[in-house]
Amino acid sequence: MEKNQHITSLASLAVFRELYNKQTDIYEIISKFLNHIIISQSKYNFTLTEITNLLNGSFGFSITEAVVNTSLGRIENIKKEKEYFTVEKIQKEEENIVTPLQNISIEKSNRILEELFRFISNEQNIELSENEKDEIVQSFCSFLMDGYNNEQYSEFISAFIIANNKNEDFKNELEKIREGVILYSGLTYNPNLNEIGSWQSELTIFLDTEMLYNFAGYNGKLFKSNFDDFFQYVIEINQKGKKKLIHLKYFSEVKERIERFFTKAEYIVKGMDKPNPRTTAMLSVIEGCKDSSDVNEKKTDFFDLLKRSGITEESGPTLSKEENHEYNIIDLQTVKLLSEEFGQDVSENISILNYISILRKDSNQNYFYNILYILLTGNSTTTKSAWHPSVKGENNVPLATNLYWITNKFWFKLNKGFGENSFPKSLGIISKAQTTLSSILSDLIGDKFDELKTKFKDGEITEEQAKSRLINLRKQARKPEDIQQDEIKSILSTISEDSLERFIREQEISERQAQIQSKENTELKAELERKNAEIKQKENEKIKAEEQALSTSLSTYEMLLAEKRESIETLSKNKISYDRIVNRKMNTHKGIIAFTVVGYYILTFGLIYKYSWNLMEQFTYVVNGAMPIVLFFIYSLIFEKKPNILEYIPTQKEKIQSLVYSDFNFEFEKLESLSLEIADLEKKINEIKST
Repeated sequence: MEKNQHITSLASLAVFRELYNKQTDIYEIISKFLNHIIISQSKYNFTLTEITNLLNGSFGFSITEAVVNTSLGRIENIKKEKEYFTVEKIQKEEENIVTPLQNISIEKSNRILEELFRFISNEQNIELSENEKDEIVQSFCSFLMDGYNNEQYSEFISAFIIANNKNEDFKNELEKIREGVILYSGLTYNPNLNEIGSWQSELTIFLDTEMLYNFAGYNGKLFKSNFDDFFQYVIEINQKGKKKLIHLKYFSEVKERIERFFTKAEYIVKGMDKPNPRTTAMLSVIEGCKDSSDVNEKKTDFFDLLKRSGITEESGPTLSKEENHEYNIIDLQTVKLLSEEFGQDVSENISILNYISILRKDSNQNYFYNILYILLTGNSTTTKSAWHPSVKGENNVPLATNLYWITNKFWFKLNKGFGENSFPKSLGIISKAQTTLSSILSDLIGDKFDELKTKFKDGEITEEQAKSRLINLRKQARKPEDIQQDEIKSILSTISEDSLERFIREQEISERQAQIQSKENTELKAELERKNAEIKQKENEKIKAEEQALSTSLSTYEMLLAEKRESIETLSKNKISYDRIVNRKMNTHKGIIAFTVVGYYILTFGLIYKYSWNLMEQFTYVVNGAMPIVLFFIYSLIFEKKPNILEYIPTQKEKIQSLVYSDFNFEFEKLESLSLEIADLEKKINEIKST
């Protein structure tokens, strides 16, 4: 299919969904497309095969003749005569509602694809060729339509969808295409649309290990949510039916793998093994487990969950029975072909598909609701093998499918519609993008883990290197719900580049830088030690010089102190001698004053005695009364101050002392200054000694 045909197919699916909003009858919707063919190509006469081919060719559909035949009956003015249909009156072009919707949808699809081209070109840093663009368009269509024939560019397509998750116009258009795909795929393997709304046939669905782990929530919330959508439809079908119609089982080989899985978990918890970063389920199981008893407890809970939910074990059919030989699909040529094409051994995958083929026997292989058995798997290799032409055959229902495909069938058959609570999240385009990108990332990490084990086993890397690289791989693993818009670039970088080799290069660079840094640190340390030694030496010299200076100062101060003490001792002795002279002169002065006063009174009494009181009375009063006044006046006139007998003696003593000290050249001030100097020297000496 060419690029334009792919775009037309996408646009047609969006139109299919648009028409469903107006008319939920599928036959009525298909009749609108048929009417478009009749009007645009002026078809007056045609056979059923001819109009079916025109419909499928124009819109990229694969609708059966039975469905087309019923849909033609919904168009007015069409009569059938034998194998020919005749249009009595062709409607006008303006009555063709498909054309404008198709044109708008093609324009939007082209715009989305141009943005996708630009996104991939930027991420890969290349200019895309036309051939590459054609491959991208094919992969994009395959992605939206749950195809398995082209997985190239899946990581970029998933990343592109998640990166534009918040662009409402973009998301709405993609969801419209996606929902159109879901409606359309409900038509495939279902020739009788009149039975929509109920489930009437029995179907046994065998679940592989990943589906069971999804149910238990080991692979993350989104995988569990997707499985729960499917499981709710199973419950609804079984509750509505008169008997249990949908049976969920798992083969004994699956149980054996689960047993080995939990045994490995015990080894890991005991420290005897390392978990593969690809196996999200293993990481979930060992989380929180301290010993093997914790693992056994989780194992018991797991099988109890299956039992309570009605999911039972069943042995596979006996291959050696002759009656089963004709349904055996295993042959060396097919196994070799698929192994070479997928780049891995598919023997185990083909073996479990062979069980389904034998169980189906001669059941209607091209009618989904009559196939009786199918395998529901989360293993991409098993799914691709089941859909491979050499295994599936033409128009047959595949022996195995994924959760999206079968949930879609249930949703369509039960006629759930697109209401908010009716349309399962698991069928949404964002959910598909997250799970796809997570699976691609897990496969890559698993391959790198295997490569890492081989290198360690061959002695190419040390245990320490293996541990650090294993830690790096674990950091790159993501559950679907953890993949958000802001992580797209780093995830694509991990997928596009050889992330482990990049980590090794970075690790080697880090080691070299560490060695260089270590050498520089050693040299720097030596330089610092030398500098510190120099600084310490200078500090010691400075301290020594300071100590020497202090010692010299101490000696000088002590010598000065001794000299000053000697001087003050001499001066003190002299002062004692001079003070004696001062005291003698002061005593003499006091004696003269006392003698004068006493003599005055003796003279007064003598005169009174000699001349009698009557004669001397007046002289006595005059002299004794006037004398103090005269003396006061004379003293004040000479000294210009009032006489004070209490101040006279100390003042006179100071004068006498000053005269004596002056006569002997004694410096009293020097004695006082020496005392202060001695106190200052003693303080300085004490300070030096304290340091």
